[in-house]
Amino acid sequence: MKKLLLSAAVMLLSAASVFAQGIDTTMVVKNHEIKIYDKDDKIDVKVYELKDGVKVSKEPVYESRYNLESNDGERTVTFRMPYRDGRKGMYRGDNDSVAYKKSYCKHRRRLAQPLPILYFSYMNIGDGAFGAESSVIPQRPVSFEWGMYCPVTIFRTGKTTVFGMATGLGFSNSYNHFDTRYVMKNDVNGDVNIFTLEDYTDGKFVDAKKSYLRYWSFRLPLTMQLQWKVGRRPLTLSAGAEVEWRIGMRSFSKFDGEKQLIDRKLSYNPFGCNALFQVGYAGVILFTRFGLTDMFGSDAFNANQFTAGIGFNF
Repeated sequence: MKKLLLSAAVMLLSAASVFAQGIDTTMVVKNHEIKIYDKDDKIDVKVYELKDGVKVSKEPVYESRYNLESNDGERTVTFRMPYRDGRKGMYRGDNDSVAYKKSYCKHRRRLAQPLPILYFSYMNIGDGAFGAESSVIPQRPVSFEWGMYCPVTIFRTGKTTVFGMATGLGFSNSYNHFDTRYVMKNDVNGDVNIFTLEDYTDGKFVDAKKSYLRYWSFRLPLTMQLQWKVGRRPLTLSAGAEVEWRIGMRSFSKFDGEKQLIDRKLSYNPFGCNALFQVGYAGVILFTRFGLTDMFGSDAFNANQFTAGIGFNF
């Protein structure tokens, strides 16, 4: 209410001064002295704070200019208004120094998005141990995944240290490459298993160039995050879980000079749950994801997804 009264008083006084042919005006409102100066066809509104008999000039944080027409021509009206108190400082008056709170507007920082908008990562299929490759599934280090998130902030709190929660819709495309001598397909029992290309082709293939598993995923994460300001940018630590929906899983191999579809009806678990850990700074995010549930549910082996990569926010 104090701010509204001060603003209204300044606007009314300045308008009255314009149409009264520019007579200098002074008014006191709530320990604030408002002075309107008329000089060179320009009207300037300044605000002083009265403390212990000393007049202290208030630093403006809001300024606006208007062109107004009066009986003696067009004038420029300049409003310079302090609205909020913040950092402390000192101003020297006519007789003494006065401590005051320097006027400025302190805004709550926005929560930096903890989920990468675009990311690339190394991946493997683990045997249940964190980050360990399966001893049953022969893999190559060129396995990778690319994807993106559409992050949404659920809530945030704090001004300098921020605690928040975020979610979003994720999308990814994963390629897990095997040793070229092996392929993945369903066995006679309907379970996913590993076969050699000799067994699959009855020894008819000449040479294998590639062998890989490809699938698409939609993900729904829920992450908790802590954020500190380091330098001029936020440092973000976040952790959470996400639900994954896998679709279109196919097994391929390239041999005899052609790309061959090995199996399009693999028995995999379409839904899974992952743990997600991330560190972000200046729009760059390092993250790891570990599958908490089995990808295939096969009696032959356990298979849990593990990825580690880098993401970017723009």
